[in-house]
Amino acid sequence: MNEADLVLDIIAGDRWRLGTLNLVAELELPDAWVGGGFVRNAVWDRLHDRPMTPLNDIDVVYCDRTRTDASIDENLALELAARSPKRPWSVLNVARKGFKSVEAAMRKWPETATAVAVAIQPGNRLALLAPYGVTDLVAMIVRPTSPEMVELVKARMEKKRWLKLYPNLELALEEDAG
Repeated sequence: MNEADLVLDIIAGDRWRLGTLNLVAELELPDAWVGGGFVRNAVWDRLHDRPMTPLNDIDVVYCDRTRTDASIDENLALELAARSPKRPWSVLNVARKGFKSVEAAMRKWPETATAVAVAIQPGNRLALLAPYGVTDLVAMIVRPTSPEMVELVKARMEKKRWLKLYPNLELALEEDAG
């Protein structure tokens, strides 16, 4: 099994995550994905043989250049919360931040292992979006997406207690950024 298939297999085997993805798919948003810790933690939890780590938020990202008012994102988050109130929803139209696609926005996310997203596509197909690939994610490597992200990644690692939760992580902070 290749690395991308492993990631998709982990997500496909998680009923809670599949339920989350189906709720997002029902919104029929353009270029819509769920990413960040939603995918990263699922993979790291599985590779560390530990139960699901609670998520601080569920990052729903989409790109709709025709509707960029921030209130739309707020209303979408409220709609998702009404359907599933125990999930910590966060919704962002990346077009509001000047991006032309979710993939372009994800290239600005801090770590390569975090810049991974999944979605339920037409035909009930599970899809993967990973601008930096999934090698670092599956190899449990924390690598900044650019040299400018090194300090932010260090702070995030500390705040999120990744080394305590996932002791098999390998750090690639300075020398290989980007």
